[in-house]
Amino acid sequence: MTSSNMNNSQNTYASSITEVIEKTLSLLNYDAEKCKKAQNVWELSHESATIEIVFHRKKGIIYGDALLAALPTKDRKMLYEYLLRQNLHIQGLTMSIKNNKVLISFMTTDQDLTVDHLKKLISKLLIEANKFDNILVEQYGAFWPDQKQ
Repeated sequence: MTSSNMNNSQNTYASSITEVIEKTLSLLNYDAEKCKKAQNVWELSHESATIEIVFHRKKGIIYGDALLAALPTKDRKMLYEYLLRQNLHIQGLTMSIKNNKVLISFMTTDQDLTVDHLKKLISKLLIEANKFDNILVEQYGAFWPDQKQ
């Protein structure tokens, strides 16, 4: 296979994954072009939840992240325990902490990607993110992501 043919097949592959993502966004009533933030990155919001969907072309991974809250400045133990318990119950999603921020995420591979599968993942992420951000702020003393601490 020539270099030109490899590039064409890689571009076709990336285009097909992008098409699945953008078709899924459309089915969820989002304008894919307005959601697009960069090549292979889309951002969408639902009520208080904002998620970012990223396609890592080299790794063949598609993930969605929602930033839920900033960690409280003290008494974090109960929040940590809550996050760990939730990870046992929210199938297909994972709660994590990065740079003192709480995230909820999904990850799937390009091999598992279908419009139906991605639609379920994005829908669940939007619903759960919208629920959990409120719980973290109201019950565990976390801060809204953009709130000064």
